[in-house]
Amino acid sequence: MRRRINRYPRITNDLVFGHVMSNKKNCLELLRRMFPELKLTKVNVITQYDGNIGLESKNIRLDIWAQDDQSRVYDIEMQTTRKNDLEKRMMYYAWISACRRISTTA
Repeated sequence: MRRRINRYPRITNDLVFGHVMSNKKNCLELLRRMFPELKLTKVNVITQYDGNIGLESKNIRLDIWAQDDQSRVYDIEMQTTRKNDLEKRMMYYAWISACRRISTTA
């Protein structure tokens, strides 16, 4: 059986995903489709966001970190493989994000 070779990388490719989502319009459109009830009008985007909060914690790198005009934060990750620890990882990312917000407002 021959393996199909794609001429162009797909959105699941880390570089392509980061490039496409770094465009504010693309990121805003995705968030609007996911959360139409939020009526989003603006979003700030950082690709490959380093969420390290200190020497004692495990370092994280988020694919896309976005913040809307209401200061709500969104972590957008491209998951291409089945992982058993996805729920724990997302909870940890949310905890790190909350710690960063607390430390910047205190």
